[in-house]
Amino acid sequence: MAALVGCGEEPVPVAGQEIEGVLPAQMTERLDGLRVQEADCIYLSEAETRCFARGTGPAGAFELPVSVSGDQRRPVWEVAEPDVVAARRGTVRPPLALGSATTVVGEGSERVGIRVTELIHPLEVSYRENPAQPGTRYVGVRLTFANEGDQRYVDQPQERVNLRLSNGALLAPAYITEGLCATESLARIDLAPGQREEGCIAFEVPASARPDRISIEVGSSHRVLEWRLGLQGT
Repeated sequence: MAALVGCGEEPVPVAGQEIEGVLPAQMTERLDGLRVQEADCIYLSEAETRCFARGTGPAGAFELPVSVSGDQRRPVWEVAEPDVVAARRGTVRPPLALGSATTVVGEGSERVGIRVTELIHPLEVSYRENPAQPGTRYVGVRLTFANEGDQRYVDQPQERVNLRLSNGALLAPAYITEGLCATESLARIDLAPGQREEGCIAFEVPASARPDRISIEVGSSHRVLEWRLGLQGT
């Protein structure tokens, strides 16, 4: 995905870096009938960039999560079909409130319950082990996953969660070696039917920025849900 970052000989971005140069016109072709006006994107790996596309459609304004793979000449835009249909109909689901839960139905008998329970702001970590960059601080988001289906549910939440700031910027999770929000907390979950797991994901946020939403891509459905965050907890 380096080819989506600006023009010319741009360096390959690091995971979690915001990128520029995404092509809304080509996104519009993929979304068929929806006019993409702008997109905020974050580089996750050489294989994937994640964007939030904003624009207008037959039913008015919309905002959709989009995964981008390939290169600038042949980008592949992937978005869950239910989200596209909702945007066309004007029924895009608004962000959930902090503390609320929802259930997502995936392939087969997959049913996953998710609750975002708390924004820890600021998050205290060992700065000796995990030094923050100058002008930044850590925040943590606590989540609970519950397997409500009758088949085993395996996922890697750390790779499917992003934090959006009030200025529209997207952040990938920070790497934390120890403490409540250590990266291994939700690096992988393996839940038998009826099991649940609670964990915390850390983000390194500019001191002047305000966390606004947390977005989570869920299981085989590839649906992306959002929760609005309030500055609650310590």
